[in-house]
Amino acid sequence: MQWKSQIFLSRDASLAIALLVSTVASDVYADIDTTMLRERFSAMATAPANAPSSADAAFERGLAYDLGQGVEQDRAKAAEWYRQAAERGHPQAQLNLGLLFSEGLGVARDEAEAVKWFELAAGAGNPDGQYSLALMHASGRGTTQDYPRARELYEQAAKRGNHQAMNNLGIMYALGQGDAVNYVDAFAWFSLAEAHGNSEAAENRTLTSQEMSASERKEAELAYQKLSARIGGG
Repeated sequence: MQWKSQIFLSRDASLAIALLVSTVASDVYADIDTTMLRERFSAMATAPANAPSSADAAFERGLAYDLGQGVEQDRAKAAEWYRQAAERGHPQAQLNLGLLFSEGLGVARDEAEAVKWFELAAGAGNPDGQYSLALMHASGRGTTQDYPRARELYEQAAKRGNHQAMNNLGIMYALGQGDAVNYVDAFAWFSLAEAHGNSEAAENRTLTSQEMSASERKEAELAYQKLSARIGGG
């Protein structure tokens, strides 16, 4: 049986989201779509005329250089401005700086350094920071592979509406990564991910359903309804 998880290929910033089919024996592994995540909570910015006087202003200048909005794209300068904002406690700047380190964009690739910044963003409640950190723990990139920690982080991000985290959390339950196989919870998370617009979740739910008894499917539907009521159905 195969489940589909998100894999994000960002070495070319123009690449769209691609998908990785993960087998039962494989790890839930994903690169990170740096463009998608950096843009998610950010309007396109132009570089301020004067030196930034706040974390927000430093972040906006970093974003401008990162995306080439109003200035020539320069990831090295983006990293410098993101660092200034990140060191002042700006969660989105911490996430974006981690993404640059994870892919070696404008800086030397350093996955341990990426994990450091993802930890800060995740600790501040940034759902994409939690999701990115979960990916690192699930794959053992820049840190020790730790499925229970990855599952915990995916759940934190999922509860804040991150549908990739919902889908990958379902995969962890389906594969028994971090705990025993639990098709009921996998089905519920796949259903919620689909409701939030995840393109792979419906197929994953169907694959999971094939392994379940009628009573388990009924239980899973109830579990989904409870999740949807608690988190929101998209």
